[in-house]
Amino acid sequence: METPKPGSQAPAPATSPRAGRLAEWTRSPAALVTLAALGVRWAAPTIGLGLLLDDRMHRDFVQLHLMVGELQADAFDMFGIARNQSTGDVRMKAYVGLLPWWSSDDFSVSFLRPLAVATHYLDYGLWPELPWLMHVHNLLWYGAMLLLVGALYRRLLGPGVAALALLIFALDEAHVDGVAWLAGRNTVMTSVFIAATLLVHDRGCRGGLARAIWLSPLLLLLGFLSSEGAIATWAYLLPHAWLIDRRPVAERVNSLMPLAAVTLAWQMLYRGMGYGARGSELFVDPGASPLRFALALIERYPIVLQGQLGIPHLAGLVGMATALLVLGVVIGTVVSTARGVSPCAPEPGRPAAGRALAFLLVGMLLAAVPVCAVEVSPRLLFPVSIGACGLLGHGVVAGVGLVRAGTPGLRALGALTAVTVGLVHLAVPLLVAPLVPGQLRGIDERIAKSASTLPWDERVQGSVLAVLNAPNFFIASLELQDRVQKDGAVPRVAYLLGTSETPVKLSRPGPNHLMLEPVGGYLSERWATMVRAADDPFEKHDMRRLAGMLVGSDEVTPDGRPARILIAHHDRDGPIHWVIWNGERRRYELFELPPVGSEVLLTSGIPLR
Repeated sequence: METPKPGSQAPAPATSPRAGRLAEWTRSPAALVTLAALGVRWAAPTIGLGLLLDDRMHRDFVQLHLMVGELQADAFDMFGIARNQSTGDVRMKAYVGLLPWWSSDDFSVSFLRPLAVATHYLDYGLWPELPWLMHVHNLLWYGAMLLLVGALYRRLLGPGVAALALLIFALDEAHVDGVAWLAGRNTVMTSVFIAATLLVHDRGCRGGLARAIWLSPLLLLLGFLSSEGAIATWAYLLPHAWLIDRRPVAERVNSLMPLAAVTLAWQMLYRGMGYGARGSELFVDPGASPLRFALALIERYPIVLQGQLGIPHLAGLVGMATALLVLGVVIGTVVSTARGVSPCAPEPGRPAAGRALAFLLVGMLLAAVPVCAVEVSPRLLFPVSIGACGLLGHGVVAGVGLVRAGTPGLRALGALTAVTVGLVHLAVPLLVAPLVPGQLRGIDERIAKSASTLPWDERVQGSVLAVLNAPNFFIASLELQDRVQKDGAVPRVAYLLGTSETPVKLSRPGPNHLMLEPVGGYLSERWATMVRAADDPFEKHDMRRLAGMLVGSDEVTPDGRPARILIAHHDRDGPIHWVIWNGERRRYELFELPPVGSEVLLTSGIPLR
């Protein structure tokens, strides 16, 4: 067989009638709608999940404001823990149990997402007792995203490759995770407007759509109103101007100016109103803490790409090896294009295959950067997937093309490309995605079960409840909130005094003094750093006043974490009931302090993941 010359198009082999009908179907609008419907159906089992984790807090927030009956200043501050706080604000919230005592004095994490919040007001205003309808609402946004992403793929890659790319996008198990959580609707909505902005902008640049000059900035604004994640739109706008838009440079720049104006105005408003993140290790604001964000980027960026190119829930060396193997798809795609075996035949109005692939690759790599501002989660991968799934879809078709028209070496590469992507991004999701709703439901049920063991009855009525140890700050906080939401505030105030995944030595040097010393020190449990960044180290005897006690660091580690904490307590503010997490029995229990001068070992056990 004669190998095509570089830069030439491989001769198309004869196709069967069935293949011809399939090709014709992919060109029809029905293909786009069918694949989008398939994606929605694939995520449909999430309808029965009900309210999960943060969803209950959001329900209480919205229903409280609906009961007031008038618009208040904080009516849209549903996403976040605290905004624009002073040192006094943080310490007062710690005193009443809304923040842990170790929170940074400048801690503030709050996000302005008014459009996303408005959809939750709609839910609780129209069908407050029907969570399944709220999940249908999520799925409608997801269906819109699939249609828009598919339309974008068609403009860039042609109908055949676009259909396969959209199928990969629709089956991605990470997307099921993103749709399942009502509190995560903002990420779905943002991705809808990212795809819409890119589609309209491309039609304005290459299709002569006159209204794109105002419509694309409007869509971008709606993206920012949904979440700050809309900044990922620029991960694709910039390479689009470089690789796809072939007009004179001045025209390309002019088309971006309205979008840049919207972005700048939004950022000024966002920061001027005190939104963003400060004093947190898990939430890192690139604008407020560029150095810490750079360090977080080094740590999190490979994990983001591993989650997108490999299997999101497969961690460690195996997960990274899978992602690196899939990265070979990109190499195979580039090689196939260079050999002239591109599946994207030149057509009027479509960019050259090499430029389209470079656009998707660069967009994917850039879109992964803002994701690193928060703790990595599969549900945040939607913007990254826009580039990745287009690239992977092309990789499968290009791999088949290499097998049919390449040299023996290229045939082997093409087979590896097609098989790898087929297994990791088509076969594995078919097995894993159906498990996601059950996994989320299981976590929620385990939290409810362990929360039910918290002593929350007449024994602790009106007293101070102090949890001495828990394995995970995030889970323990949800457990305390679960009891408040179900049974009301029976204790006067509840404190979480420390979290550690390792055993904690409790000693009692005096009748009114306790010391807690975990193996390895405190703040080694990752979620505990949500409220205190590593660049805010503790000093020895850094104490905080709570109801009935003073709590603080008695000894610190070389990197500034509490190695041992001291609790000086009294009963002038009412009785204190001490609670421990029994790691062996996996339950909370009331705890009687040991005799003065003695010590005991508290076991945390394995935390809920």
